Amino acid sequence: MAVAAYVDSVALDTATGDQTVSPGSLTFTPNGTLFSGNLLTADGGQADAAWFFGAAASASDERYMAFESEDASANADVGAVAQIDGCMTALIDNNVVDFIGDFTTHNDAPHGMSFNLSNAPAAASILNYLHLGGDLTIQTFVHNLGTGSGNKAKTGLSGSPSCVIFFSAVAITADTLVAQTSSAIGLLGWMCADGTQGYCMTRHTDAGTSSDTARRQRTDKCFGLFTVSAEVAEAHFVSMDANGYTINLANTPTANVRVYGVAIYGGAWKAINFLSSTGTGVTNITTPGLIPKVSLFQTYGLGANTTTQTGGKRGFGATDGTRRWAVAYDDLDAVPDTIADSYLDRTRALVSITAGTPTLNDAYDVTFPGNESLDVDHEVASGVAIQILGLVGGSMLFTAGTLVGPSSRLAGAFGSRLLGPNRLAKAV
Repeated sequence: MAVAAYVDSVALDTATGDQTVSPGSLTFTPNGTLFSGNLLTADGGQADAAWFFGAAASASDERYMAFESEDASANADVGAVAQIDGCMTALIDNNVVDFIGDFTTHNDAPHGMSFNLSNAPAAASILNYLHLGGDLTIQTFVHNLGTGSGNKAKTGLSGSPSCVIFFSAVAITADTLVAQTSSAIGLLGWMCADGTQGYCMTRHTDAGTSSDTARRQRTDKCFGLFTVSAEVAEAHFVSMDANGYTINLANTPTANVRVYGVAIYGGAWKAINFLSSTGTGVTNITTPGLIPKVSLFQTYGLGANTTTQTGGKRGFGATDGTRRWAVAYDDLDAVPDTIADSYLDRTRALVSITAGTPTLNDAYDVTFPGNESLDVDHEVASGVAIQILGLVGGSMLFTAGTLVGPSSRLAGAFGSRLLGPNRLAKAV
């Protein structure tokens, strides 16, 4: 079976209990699901910067994080939560939990998923999700980084990942963390078996008389955690291993912090980055050796920089080439009464905003032309070239039984397990 991916959205129930999602256009049984949202109930913008991200492989294999920064607050009210028991949550009013979703099962007939809302949202919030299936499977985990610098191996996974996604909302020091008032972190990063990587992180400070927010984006690192005053941990890819992976920390964490992760097995994955055009129109972005089936995108709304920048801004989205969704937030820096907003767009694969109205600065639709590339349509342009990070998953290209791509050797750039643990060339 080939690589399979399905991107879609659904409104959450406003009552507790089980909710089953079975879209008629879903043609496979999912093996894993990623979740994201920002408390909006319709496309457009609203006050407060909010974002959540989660993942589930099964009822016993799930993780999530969320943060929220209040708009129009005189003391920068920020909240954050991260948990190992659940697939989604969202915060309102600093650190009040709006809803909690616990994953139940992936369903075969009809295809879809079920989860249980133990705490129902006050309104019908839009849940964005990405199903992975076919020969793609996922596994969630917690990586304890320890207190020293250097190589850090994650062991105990079920195989050698094709790709790993990292996420966090705070500098976690315990495997279970309840909602807290804290300096929140919005982290999402990734690394692939071919060594490509990237991450985007924003930081939001609690209880300040003036807002203190910042952002960082790198294409040579896989994740970074920063507090108000210092770097906690920043890592880069070293290797994918037999039952896990190895990363390297250049700095020494001051505490045994954790980062959550999703290991993806199967398919071929590549992290990309590019500068957007300054005007509207379509740009073709090549993905040599890889025919895209699904893509995730994020940006911090600036050009390429290697240092921390002011302002807490992120755009994040996904597409399977047919369906798409995008979420964004912005939390302005250095204002006495906070200016923070979120945005939802289900007609595009990535958007970037400026808080206040909020203003939609840049918007992108992304399609797959059927070859080794993406067509990025810059539908709304701010006139400024911003750096976009992408994570592209799909099938490797074979011609007459010969691998075509970055390396013609089976143990080349995509690793000795090209298409997942113990599957050499199955997932094409």
